[in-house]
Amino acid sequence: MKPGGAVAFHEIALYEQYLSLASVPLWQQAVSWVISALRSVMAHPDAAGRLRAHFHDAGLGQPALFSEIPVDGGRSSPFYAWITLTVRSLLPQLEKVGIATAAEVDIDTLEDRLRDSVSNVNGQAMAPPQFCAWARV
Repeated sequence: MKPGGAVAFHEIALYEQYLSLASVPLWQQAVSWVISALRSVMAHPDAAGRLRAHFHDAGLGQPALFSEIPVDGGRSSPFYAWITLTVRSLLPQLEKVGIATAAEVDIDTLEDRLRDSVSNVNGQAMAPPQFCAWARV
């Protein structure tokens, strides 16, 4: 990297507290499947919460930090497709480590069930927090 150049990282936080407001157990379950599958294969699933330390350890100095939690709801939210596609891609890992079976997930109906579950309670679904860090070197 050239002097004065910027280095930036964007990580999702893999914590178990992603919510739906009002409570929607199916949303919680789908997010739990994603987190459990990812945590089962990641060497450092807590990287998002340690960005400052990573910058320090790499000699990059103190980064600027930012975090946000995307929130959405309603019938047209893209969240239902996003979580369903993510679960679909992780389904082999879910089965491999015994977290869930294909029958339990019922992937072909998951998106519609999520949409109905959140929408029927006029709920809001929270996506994983997004952690960003950047610095000039």
